[in-house]
Amino acid sequence: MKLRHQVGLNIQKLRRERGISQEDLALMAKVNRGYMGKLENAKNSASLDMVERIATALNVVPSWLLVGDEPFQFVQRFDKEKGVFRPMEIADENSKPSPRKSKRLKANIVQEGVILSDESAVVVWSDYTWNNGEIIRYWEKGLENIPETMITVRDIATSKVREP
Repeated sequence: MKLRHQVGLNIQKLRRERGISQEDLALMAKVNRGYMGKLENAKNSASLDMVERIATALNVVPSWLLVGDEPFQFVQRFDKEKGVFRPMEIADENSKPSPRKSKRLKANIVQEGVILSDESAVVVWSDYTWNNGEIIRYWEKGLENIPETMITVRDIATSKVREP
């Protein structure tokens, strides 16, 4: 399968799963609805910049649109009231974005959970702070059951490591 077909199918799959119309997604990504339809049907190829815009509108990492398999086992949102990370479905019952009010979301990675060995570090999860104030944790596929006692937290800005 050509990559443009895979990208189109992934856009369409994610859009439908989230209950977003093609027109609303086009508004969120700031593209013409007809162009969005052509991307979904593989009539046009998306540039990397366009993949990034659509991924941002869908609140996923751009690689998801390219590979077709969720690169993360699950995603958690930080519940500020309770001070804990919770699965997205539980933490945000209104997870469907509002296309008319949406602004371009940007994220910065703030910390990672890693397993350290003498020679390397394996990233287990990554926390991103979004410009809308949310903190989202992305778990690497297959590593979601690692005990917290094995995970070391690494602050990205300072490179400081906090032992479990």
